[in-house]
Amino acid sequence: MPAWRAVLVRGERVWRSFDDIEEHAERFDELGADLERERQDVVVGRVGSASTRLFPIRSAVDFAVGWLRTRGH
Repeated sequence: MPAWRAVLVRGERVWRSFDDIEEHAERFDELGADLERERQDVVVGRVGSASTRLFPIRSAVDFAVGWLRTRGH
């Protein structure tokens, strides 16, 4: 489904249409739990009072792509 966004083109704001990404946000918890369980490069810690996960983004994206492909997404 196309989505419209304001972008700068040669310093001017113009509206452009883009193909939007279909999100499956309801699967993020499941994907994250599998990432944390299957990868050794996820570091669990705290930032202030928030529980956090630190991991290399490239390997996480590669993991997520494979994870989604094997589940039909």
